[in-house]
Amino acid sequence: MCLTATTPDGLACQNLGLGQNLIAWHSQSLALGGQALGLGGQNLSLMNQNLDHLVAQRAVHNALAKRAVDMEIDK
Repeated sequence: MCLTATTPDGLACQNLGLGQNLIAWHSQSLALGGQALGLGGQNLSLMNQNLDHLVAQRAVHNALAKRAVDMEIDK
């Protein structure tokens, strides 16, 4: 039971309160870290989409270049 800060119980309650504050602070830090990881994952996903787009563009470019060479050979 917490009565006053001058009794041993009061000191224990203050220490418990500090411990709870530390736990809350660490929980907030973990939550922020989780949000940062989430944003990092979204950035990686966007990078992968961009890479897929570039690979597809390159495939089209290669196909067009091959077609142009084939047409030149057929002349």
